[in-house]
Amino acid sequence: MADDEMWGDDDDLFNLTSDDVQSPEDLYKGGLLQKEGFYHVCVESSKMHDMGDDSKIPYLEVVLQVRAAEKGCESEVGKKTYVRFYLKKWKDRSQPSLGTEKMGDASRKALLRFLYGFTVIDNDQFGGDIKWHPDSLEQRQAIVKVEKEDDYEYEDEKTGEKKTRKGQFRVQWGNAWRLDDEEVAGVPKDEESLNEFAAYLAMIGEGGDEGGNDPLDEI
Repeated sequence: MADDEMWGDDDDLFNLTSDDVQSPEDLYKGGLLQKEGFYHVCVESSKMHDMGDDSKIPYLEVVLQVRAAEKGCESEVGKKTYVRFYLKKWKDRSQPSLGTEKMGDASRKALLRFLYGFTVIDNDQFGGDIKWHPDSLEQRQAIVKVEKEDDYEYEDEKTGEKKTRKGQFRVQWGNAWRLDDEEVAGVPKDEESLNEFAAYLAMIGEGGDEGGNDPLDEI
């Protein structure tokens, strides 16, 4: 390749960050999932979107990155998918927790299933109100089931033209399981990612029970 000095002083050069690229192979990983299946995933981001319009409903969007995949889906490792939970506006916006008292029953249970699968909530919290924050999902891991959405038709707001939007591959109905759940014991898990998760749980004080036993040790 040509020497950088050919193009002038450092002030004239553009800086291109490659901190997240360890080898050329990494350049060909990524994009959105294109296969149905079970995946070991890590939460890359979790954010509440307030539409700022009373005619639209705020939603929680969680971006997931695939760390390992079941047989036949190995090509999807490194790719991403996302899930959205649409919520009614909560009454007291100054509170960090989300009021979901007006969610539909199916949507509310899907969110509970998702939060439980990602260990945000525990068994002893069921049966009453649960306080949580979207940021508590970040860096957590679980096994999810990804399915293809149905294609659907919609009307273009500007032209009135009928169009078809292709369904994407997403986690539907909050289908997430804890990493040590026997129901997903056969789904491959990435060892390095498990170690990262264990270290994260230890850092935030969730790394084991009172006897010092880490549930991730059994995976």
